[in-house]
Amino acid sequence: MNIVKKIMLVVIPFISISVSAEVTQFSLCTFNDGKKMADVQAWLVDWRKLAKSAGKQYQLKLLNPNAGGDQIHPGSQFGMLGTTPTLTTYGDGWDWWYSADEARKLRERLQSLASCGANSIWVSTD
Repeated sequence: MNIVKKIMLVVIPFISISVSAEVTQFSLCTFNDGKKMADVQAWLVDWRKLAKSAGKQYQLKLLNPNAGGDQIHPGSQFGMLGTTPTLTTYGDGWDWWYSADEARKLRERLQSLASCGANSIWVSTD
């Protein structure tokens, strides 16, 4: 029995333990003059194609506000919700977004549609 305990003390530290920690990013965006949700939805279709072709593990959804506090303005704002499996894939996705030539045009296009801020990044604990 003593030998089993010694073996376990040596083996356990080397066992890989997997932890689920999905990363979620939220941005609140305000439409630029003359722009609407249909414009942003068309941009999202192109963004998804590019992200997929680049092999990025990042999903992006648009949120249309229905009600909220004083800082939420339905009709003039929208939310963007991004998700990715880990902090590593999050970093890889955002490094690509801000440095890759193929992402530049879509980045500039988004900036022509809306101003985004109030960014927050969340990591799940389960």
